[in-house]
Amino acid sequence: HPGLDELLALLVETAWTTPYLLDELLAYAAAHKSTVDRVSNGFYLYEAKRLQTRALTLYNSERPILCDETCLPMFLFSGLLSHHTMFEVRIEGLHDLRLAVDALTQSIGIHRGLHAIARSAWPMFSEQDQQRFTRSCQREIPDFSGGPRSRDECNTLLDHLDQAHLEPVCKSMCRSAVEDLQERFDSLSLSDTHTTWAAIQDWLVAVPVGYVELLKHMQPEALVVLAHFAVLLHYGAEHWFIADLGARLVQLVNGHLGPHWETWLEWPIRATANDPNPYRSK
Repeated sequence: HPGLDELLALLVETAWTTPYLLDELLAYAAAHKSTVDRVSNGFYLYEAKRLQTRALTLYNSERPILCDETCLPMFLFSGLLSHHTMFEVRIEGLHDLRLAVDALTQSIGIHRGLHAIARSAWPMFSEQDQQRFTRSCQREIPDFSGGPRSRDECNTLLDHLDQAHLEPVCKSMCRSAVEDLQERFDSLSLSDTHTTWAAIQDWLVAVPVGYVELLKHMQPEALVVLAHFAVLLHYGAEHWFIADLGARLVQLVNGHLGPHWETWLEWPIRATANDPNPYRSK
């Protein structure tokens, strides 16, 4: 990513004077190391959890107030933690859908809090720092002036939901989650810049609380929506903290729901069997 070396230098420099950020940086490094060192995988996973717990303990005990002095470490901390929590969903969801759902719903709450911090911190940064973050993220806001060029990924799912025998409130929550997910797919098709992680985060932040509750209770329709979101995760498989999570979630949902739901899951199964990211930048 353009500007990444510059951002990493800023991250390390800031971490030296911010203990909770330093612990999370080390936890993040240990989590990544666990994916490339199979011999010591267990050790690095343990260290990642230990250091992350210590980082959160320090952060919560310090309870920093967002201001000009704290905005940078808090912003950097939120970025690392957002990746790390998704990695934990991946680890928890290796073989058990219930554990994966529990980890994901917890991650949704964390992402919302981190998003609020990042959004509030942004105006406090100097123009130089804003440009630095922009160069490293390479995120563009899609131009919808001509109308979104929808790929209609979720149209069939919306049709199924319309015909489903669901309580009106449940149906409304699922539809809202699906409609927002379609907007994430549309944003990818409109942008020439790789924005998959941004699209994933946007859905986690925007998804209705009512849908999250249905997901916690393993409502079948909510699980099908999760399988469609897993395709978005699959498109981000090049990120080490996501990797094969998307494809694995689809398999777990399919195994849990069984043959009765195969028409609902036809597209996620087919999509995760293909090249991870059709939107990959040239």
